[in-house]
Amino acid sequence: EGGGEDGSGPQGGEGRPGSPLSGQKRKLGNAGDGDAEEEVVCCWLTEPEIVALGGAPQLAEFIERAQALHFVPTKGSVDVLIGGPPCQGLSGLNRNAKRTDILDDPKNRLIKVYYEMVDWFQPSFTLTEQVLDMLKKECGRYARFATASLTAMRYQCRIGVLAAGDYGVAQGRYRCIIWGAAPGAVLPSLPEPTTRCVDFHTPVPASAKMCRVGFLSHESRAAALPPTLTGDILEDLLPVDNFCLADSADYACEPTHPIQIYLRRPPPPGHPSLRDRCTAANALMESGNRAVLESIVRTCQQQGLGAVGRMFFNKKNIDFKTPLPGKQHGQAKAPAAAAAAAAGGAS
Repeated sequence: EGGGEDGSGPQGGEGRPGSPLSGQKRKLGNAGDGDAEEEVVCCWLTEPEIVALGGAPQLAEFIERAQALHFVPTKGSVDVLIGGPPCQGLSGLNRNAKRTDILDDPKNRLIKVYYEMVDWFQPSFTLTEQVLDMLKKECGRYARFATASLTAMRYQCRIGVLAAGDYGVAQGRYRCIIWGAAPGAVLPSLPEPTTRCVDFHTPVPASAKMCRVGFLSHESRAAALPPTLTGDILEDLLPVDNFCLADSADYACEPTHPIQIYLRRPPPPGHPSLRDRCTAANALMESGNRAVLESIVRTCQQQGLGAVGRMFFNKKNIDFKTPLPGKQHGQAKAPAAAAAAAAGGAS
């Protein structure tokens, strides 16, 4: 329902004249096969169309096909719902974040939407991740809202504060994890650390210390893996300079650390390899990179090299969305031509 300015919704109407159930399509068969059959997997409908199509075989067939292909999960069919709402409204590093009424912040309000999805899909388990300050601001109002939302739906709830470095990550920052389990399901315990993290003396609020997940015994601490450092991750990589044109390279040495073995592991059956995922990501970002490069070149030509520097040092609020000076009817004029045109118009 609804439409966007890009014409992808009902107002854009791409593919809509042929059928009221036209929309996003995917090809069945080889992607390069021009004769491959297309199947609609998503459509946009306005409220009048929904009423008009109520009970229509075409709509019923589409919904049945979408459910059979698991495009649209149904209530009770979701095993686990995982989400990490934005942290900008909670992070202590954000000087502009609200200090009171934090749930009125647009980004913080997304936690309400998340639990509305939990209430609708009724998954067996739900997992939420957030920064440590959710237990600090307004006496932990964000955390209290999360736990109240879960318990109001009769979900079991558990909050834990985990250090990323305790689980093999080369950083010491803390994260809050909120586990939820539906009635009748067993609420999982938070995992015991597997790595002895370096103590970075990160300040932890008093309200979070009771939720801190640590080693259960001295024996488990002694048996844990040594801390993972940045050097452990980069040790087996060859040095690369600005003039390197190679797309790939062999490792510099055999694995010497558990994290290196983990990063080199083959993908699970049926999953794409790391190379395939990087290739796909590069293809998706190619058009965006080209647009950014063209913006930089135009700004450099029209305003000089100093303007390009201001883009990245944020001195004059010049960004890629700022209209270029002298731009009229989609064409950018040189500064001199723009000034001459302005002077002529004034005379």
